[in-house]
Amino acid sequence: MGCRINMDLVPARFRPMFARLAEITTRVKKWKRVVTHQLPIHLDEEVAYWMLRKFGGEIFPGIRDAEFIFRLSNDHSDLFGGQTWEQHALAGTLLLGTGGDSPFNEHQLEEEEERAEGLCVTTLVGLFLGKHDDRALQYLYDYVLANDEHGQGSKLDLAMLVKSGYEGIEEGDPDALPPREQLYLRLFQYDQIYRSQQRFWACEAECYERAEVGKFTVRGEEHTVVSIESERRQMSAFAFAEFKASVVIVKNPKTGVIAVLTRRKARITLERVAVVLRWEEAKRRGKTLDRAVAAKFTKGGRVKESPEWYLAFRRKNALINRAGSVIPLDEIRNLVKATLAS
Repeated sequence: MGCRINMDLVPARFRPMFARLAEITTRVKKWKRVVTHQLPIHLDEEVAYWMLRKFGGEIFPGIRDAEFIFRLSNDHSDLFGGQTWEQHALAGTLLLGTGGDSPFNEHQLEEEEERAEGLCVTTLVGLFLGKHDDRALQYLYDYVLANDEHGQGSKLDLAMLVKSGYEGIEEGDPDALPPREQLYLRLFQYDQIYRSQQRFWACEAECYERAEVGKFTVRGEEHTVVSIESERRQMSAFAFAEFKASVVIVKNPKTGVIAVLTRRKARITLERVAVVLRWEEAKRRGKTLDRAVAAKFTKGGRVKESPEWYLAFRRKNALINRAGSVIPLDEIRNLVKATLAS
């Protein structure tokens, strides 16, 4: 399978380089090396390398087993010896984030144009591999590009962990992992992020086919509630995102677990819903109830009079039934809507 580049999406100054690299890939039988700039390399180059390994095996045969080389300095002659990126490519060496006017090096651009085009090594590799429209990659594209352009983030986020790992090597930390060990450890993490996004988008067809979507009003503001039976763990996240729902109710038909969840920005808590569902559950199970018992039903955690429903302690934004409910899902949805709207 050859390249499937949509040249209309490629910035004009990159089109000749993309076309030339596409032609070179038909001639190179095995790619032997991938070269990036000197330490510390960035999240951008690491994710681009992961994409090449995961999706580029047919276009770049041998890329999974190619040697990964960190340049020792910024001196262009230190590695390249006067050769162009094309000469290196013909010899089976692919350059990432380095090499002057090479196809996968956004550093050749003026800052204003780079920002306007929304380019980094990862997005350039995505365009070349024809993966620009893979929705499961969009989360990584957005995050990597934002970090590459602005460099902001928590000390605990992915980009900063990449940076701090390489800083340990530069500063002579005896406990720092060698650079290639660090890189290959994170390749697994990038793969898990991608697989998670694949599972997220796999919810789409089932959600549109089976979900019940309704409306309710709280303090004059209209909210959306979505209920669905599904075994997919990411179904609630998808429903929140796709329908901009304030409340999502998911029942796993295999385990019987029911989750009533609210979106934090909606500022809706579930104490009153907990009272109604706990009361209804206990009543249908033949328990005798009175007002004193009902007063306990606003409490977080479990209450012994109706232990099936667990209310999250702190934010009161999750009500979970892991024991199985005798209340049908459509009735739970109607009770939730009526309670929140009252």
